[in-house]
Amino acid sequence: MSGLEFIGELRRPPGFEFVPVVVLSASDAERDRATAYASRVDSYPVKPLDREGFQAAVRGLCLYWGSLNAPCPTPPMTATHPVILAVEDDDEHFALLVRLLRRTVLHEHLVVRASSFSEAVRLLDEHDPLLVLLDLGLPDSTVRDTLDRLHHAFGERSPVVVMSGLDEMHLGEEAIRRGAMDYLVKGEDDSRRLERSLLQAVERGKLVRSLHARNRELDRFARLVSHDLKTPLSTIMFQASMLTERLDGDEAVMARGIVDDCSSMADIIDSLLSYARSVELNLEPGVVNTDQVVSEASSLVQATGDHAVDFAAASLPPVVADASALRQALQNLLANAYRFADADAPVVRVSGESDAVRGVALLRVEDNGAGIDPSLHEKAFEMFDRLGRDEAPGMGVGLAIVRRLINAMSGRVWIERSNLGGASLVIELPAPGAGVSAVSSSSAAAS
Repeated sequence: MSGLEFIGELRRPPGFEFVPVVVLSASDAERDRATAYASRVDSYPVKPLDREGFQAAVRGLCLYWGSLNAPCPTPPMTATHPVILAVEDDDEHFALLVRLLRRTVLHEHLVVRASSFSEAVRLLDEHDPLLVLLDLGLPDSTVRDTLDRLHHAFGERSPVVVMSGLDEMHLGEEAIRRGAMDYLVKGEDDSRRLERSLLQAVERGKLVRSLHARNRELDRFARLVSHDLKTPLSTIMFQASMLTERLDGDEAVMARGIVDDCSSMADIIDSLLSYARSVELNLEPGVVNTDQVVSEASSLVQATGDHAVDFAAASLPPVVADASALRQALQNLLANAYRFADADAPVVRVSGESDAVRGVALLRVEDNGAGIDPSLHEKAFEMFDRLGRDEAPGMGVGLAIVRRLINAMSGRVWIERSNLGGASLVIELPAPGAGVSAVSSSSAAAS
């Protein structure tokens, strides 16, 4: 009987199908290696053995048995072996996952197990894993709650691949929209697909972290430049205003022009700073009472308005968001709606609806103004673009800030034509899981 035939016989008895097997072979031929892995071998070190490679294989098997509470002396972990964090409470599914990983190019990575969401968050700080494999249904977190907490818990720290026993397309779409790199169905014995998915997730995770780092650097640069520009600008503006009092005729007109231009430049700098600060918020997503947030935002806008507006808000669905960031976004949208509503009889409406299938909620801010040409809907979210309305107040950064805030909360925002005749700004945000009550914005940090 050959070694591979023996492995086949070894796995036949009940309870032995997940026993890890290391094959020691003198053949490094790709065909022999592929045949071994096809026979469900977990590791295939080639003789003469490399000490570090052999230790890695043994360490992986020890971690496997340790996950099943079987005694096995585990060598100390070293920084030379990256960690994969597997968040899985089911022993059988975890055993299958480990066996699949041992057949991939990631076989030397240390697999650290977390059996609950709270344990995963703790181990995230402890190990700084290269990758997180996340089960959706956990003892301390339902499927919907896990999706709600995914982005806030892992964010840009480690790429996440969701593994679920639910083969449902809408869950996969929702997981990826919340920040997961991929969605795999548990029970599929396909190590090649797993390997491809994990390697792509690792590479995409590196790109995402690099992009976030560059964005932070650009934001710091914007703040520094804005500060350095604003100080001398204030001096020029003060001196020019003094000249307007001492000069007359054309010279006084020129001095007033300098003051006006300096004021416009100061507004641009303030807008640039506001945009940079829109990503500095320490977002704490929670279930937010949108009725309360809209009421607070509209009160702030109405307090600064110079004319009465026919404003009404329908009962709105709760969302998963950061209350402060959502309030700022809605305040910007309401300010725009008040500004561009019909001058003679301004009307502004806020409405919302839930999409239970996709797990999202929609909020709409509409006005009865002239609206925005459909060809300019996407352009309206660009920095300093006023869509040719140069006479209108503002610097054209409000919608750019709104999109940045909503994107940071795993949401989307776009423009539609309103039934009132003007523009309808639509916000899409995650909806809370079933059985979760809405909380006030003051306690929206609860997750």
